[in-house]
Amino acid sequence: MKLKDIMNESSIINEGFDNRMYPSISKPKITLKGKDGKSEIVEFNLIVGPAKDTQGWIMVDFIPAGKKNLNILLSLGDQSQAAFDHTADQIVKWVTSKVKLPAEEHYSPRNKCRVVINTNSILKKLK
Repeated sequence: MKLKDIMNESSIINEGFDNRMYPSISKPKITLKGKDGKSEIVEFNLIVGPAKDTQGWIMVDFIPAGKKNLNILLSLGDQSQAAFDHTADQIVKWVTSKVKLPAEEHYSPRNKCRVVINTNSILKKLK
């Protein structure tokens, strides 16, 4: 998925965005490594939109697609928040490679990883 594809989805990018109201726009499968070097493929539901607390950057929520994928992800860690913390770093690298823009973890509760994409470089080109 390219950033321009996300931006063309104007129905999901709006000021009143509430990610509970929108279905996922894709289901990426990402190969993740556990701290022990073991690799697994995890499928995520991907939800995209703006967020007031991310200074206008694009927010991307990666939610494991079902209990099976959640269990795979947790098995790569210690069955706790640390599994998501370790996964978040890998997802950030994956997002950065796909959109070719800086990204960083913003929020990672036990059942989702939120990544924000820094769109400042696009805005600088428009000035």
